[in-house]
Amino acid sequence: MTAPHVCLPCRLGFANRNLWAEHIRTAHTEQPVGPLVFELPLPPNLANARWHWSERAVRQRAYRVACDAAAGLPAPPSMPLAHARADVVLRSLRMMDADNLESRCKWIWDWLCARGYLRDDSPQVLTLAPVLQERCKRSAVGVRLVLTPEAV
Repeated sequence: MTAPHVCLPCRLGFANRNLWAEHIRTAHTEQPVGPLVFELPLPPNLANARWHWSERAVRQRAYRVACDAAAGLPAPPSMPLAHARADVVLRSLRMMDADNLESRCKWIWDWLCARGYLRDDSPQVLTLAPVLQERCKRSAVGVRLVLTPEAV
């Protein structure tokens, strides 16, 4: 079971009781969210990687910075999504097998959780559609992700 999300203002506290009440009333209500569409850079292939733990951490940090810098990112919802479906199209130079496709998406799920789009990347929260792939030119390499909120 995942812990309930606590937003940063709630963790820091409020000096004024009225401000706190207004924050709770507006920020802690589930707002209806439409599908979120992301165009992200292609993460590295982790299935056969034999990196030292520190090199892996540096590469993951660099990937998160690249995702943050991606143009046209939708704003995160007011509360992280409790249930969502992810449809992914991975565009790369070469076709990959199914296990490489799944492992290549791991850093994307971690980034979505860290930035407040998803509550968790567990199967109870995130429903994964089969990852599709397309062969493309070097200039079009990347990931198209559609994150659709689902009802419980």
